[in-house]
Amino acid sequence: MADIGDVRSVLTDLGIAAELLRGDARLRADLGLDSVDLSQLQVELAEAHGVRFDPWTGHDPTVREVAALVREATADVELPELPLTGIGKVDKARLRADVRARETTPPY
Repeated sequence: MADIGDVRSVLTDLGIAAELLRGDARLRADLGLDSVDLSQLQVELAEAHGVRFDPWTGHDPTVREVAALVREATADVELPELPLTGIGKVDKARLRADVRARETTPPY
């Protein structure tokens, strides 16, 4: 299951200092994320965890709130039983995101 560490990891990759990444830190007001940073965060969370996160609402979410979205997105998806031996390392987060996308995409 994903946690706040996953969100912090993406934010540090964006150049945010680790000591600023408190749970109550707001993305725009406290961390100074601009539109490019917010877009990158949105893409990273979607690709890694299947999170549908809209950073363009009027609400400036905290690191903890974004982590809760990631937990919610990854917690309730059951992975199918697959023969996974012999194919190398399995990225469970990406597999979970693929399963979620298939469940929510109309068949037409």
